[in-house]
Parts: sequence; structure tokens; C-alpha cells
Amino acid sequence: MTVTLVAGVHPTIPRASGIRSYVLGLARALSKIGEDVVLVGVGPRANLDFATFCSINPRYPVSTYTFIGSLARWARHNRFDRGGIIHGQRPDDLFALSSLRRRIRLVCTLHGDPRRGVSERRVFGRLAYRFAERRSLAIVDRVISVSQSGLKVYQKRFPGLSEKMVFIPIGIDLGEFRPLDQKNARAALGLDDRLTILFAGRLESEKRIHSVANSLAAMPESPQLVVAGEGRLRRGLERSGDVNGIRFLGAIPHEKMPTVMSAADALVIPSAFEGFPTVALEALACGRPVIATRVGDLPLLLEEGRTGMFFDGTSGSLSKAVTQLSSLRDTERPCQQAALPFGWERVAPQVVEAYHADG
Repeated sequence: MTVTLVAGVHPTIPRASGIRSYVLGLARALSKIGEDVVLVGVGPRANLDFATFCSINPRYPVSTYTFIGSLARWARHNRFDRGGIIHGQRPDDLFALSSLRRRIRLVCTLHGDPRRGVSERRVFGRLAYRFAERRSLAIVDRVISVSQSGLKVYQKRFPGLSEKMVFIPIGIDLGEFRPLDQKNARAALGLDDRLTILFAGRLESEKRIHSVANSLAAMPESPQLVVAGEGRLRRGLERSGDVNGIRFLGAIPHEKMPTVMSAADALVIPSAFEGFPTVALEALACGRPVIATRVGDLPLLLEEGRTGMFFDGTSGSLSKAVTQLSSLRDTERPCQQAALPFGWERVAPQVVEAYHADG
């Protein structure tokens, strides 16, 4: 069986993206259990030892509209063997592949609720996405939600499709993400040996990174804020970085993230909305607690006072949570244990089962 994973990512160019981490991790895991994997993405050609990479557009990154158009052209000009799987990561991506539904099985993974992000676009974009979402989810054979909160949203939105929807969490490589010596990790990154809070992700408005920077800078003994990621807000953050003591690492290759995680005392997730953020699991696997807002599945993942702390998004609440970090003792082992159920060796077989299940 050939599994074709579709996502507007590139396998070797670093970029903060939960979808990218999911697709590459799943591709490796499927390859290990004997599946033939094709990764359909964008950007320059790349050779992989775990999958065949097919670029449908030489540019990277590309807009959603450009990617969907490229997908449609790719689908028209390729032959597909019956019995294969095409596994997309957004409903609107699969809209471009609807003509293939009689020859192969179509599977869609929902990473949270894409409609919330799309809602920030102009009216035409919102309407186009809603049409594509409804059309695509109606024709796919299986819908996988990586978060329980996201599954409930979609079951309520499309009650007639509930029977083909299933929750399967994201996975991580527990061999790669593990605790490393903190002093060595900090030295490798050129960081000060003091309380260090890590933000890892896209620098976009819904991630609320500005509130973290301002909150930490206002604390009496300001912690070191380390930012790993790129986005539209970086330029504005850099202007205040010298004042607030922010260290920018830029886009970090995924294989170097265990070092970045281990250098920190905690990861902060201040997002306005999330599904099940991969970065939270990766931090836990590295033995680091997570300070987060109560969004998505994070309240189901984190045990307050043991593997993390919650805050309400305000400056005072975050400062209190950071201050309480010092009261947490021996968090490394509980954090690692919390991540154990999410190793790809457990998650990938669930995905394969969903590929073949009747919806």
C-alpha cells in the first residue's frame, strides 16, 4: 500500500509548524512499519531516506490558494493505483483531490479547527474555506482529529459525519526528544545560566508572544526569554528585544529542538486557541514543564503543579505562574511519563487502522 501524505511543507527547510512535525514524524513511523510513503509538498527537490518527496511547486512557502491550485494540477496529471491512501492535513487541500475519491481512499487530519485561523482573512476567504470544508469532509473516507476538543467541534458542526470521525493524537519521536544536560545545552546556544522560558512556534498574533515578552520584562528578576521560530511579528519583537532581553534563535531544525527544550526551565504556550500542540509533548518528553493557557487539549494533557502551570493570558497571571516554577520539584520524570503514550510507535498503528476502517 502506498500512503501519500499531502501538506504544504518542505521536509528539510526548518519552519515552526505543528503540521510539518506531524507529517514528517508520521512519514518516518509509517516507513518503519513497512509502508511505502510519498510526501507531497512544496519547495526545492529533496532526497529522503524514509519517503519519496514530490514537490508540486518549486517555491516555499506558498499561499493556501497557490498550494490548492498546484494540488489540482498534480492530481490531473498523475495516475494513482487503486487501494492507495491520500492523507491530507486540511479539508480545503483535499477539495482539490475530490476527483480521485472513486479510485483511492481519502483521509483528512484536523489539526485543531482551521476555520478559526481562516476567519481572520477577508470575507471571500472565509466563505471559500467553509464551502471547501463542507464539500471535502463529506467525500473523504475517514476524518482524524488530533485533539479531543477539535473532534467535539467537528462532530457538532457536521453531526451527519460523526461516524467517520475519530480521535488519534499526534505522535513524537521519544528516542529523539529526551532530556539533555541543561548546562551543556545552554552553552551550545550561548544562553545565560539563569531562569529561562522558551517560546517555540510561529510568531503570529494568535500565539500572543508579545504578551509573554512584556510580562516577563516587567518581573523584578526578569527571566530570560528564548524565542525559537519565525513569523510576521518578529521585526516588531526584535525592536523591543534589546530592552526586554529576548534571545531570538530563528527557525530551528527539528533535530536540534531537544537541545533548545533542554536549555529551558519551562515552555510557554500563550495561544488564544490551539488543538493539541506538538511542541507541548516535545517539551514534556525532554522533561520540561509547560506554562499554558487553558485551550484545546492542554487541560487534558497537563497536570497543574506537576507537569505544568496554567495562566489566563494576562501579565499578572503569567508572572505568578513563572514565579511558582520554583516550587515544582523533580518534574523531569513526571513530564517524561506524561509524554510516553504519544510515541509514534503507539500512534502510527492507530493511523493505519483508521486508513482501512469503514466510516
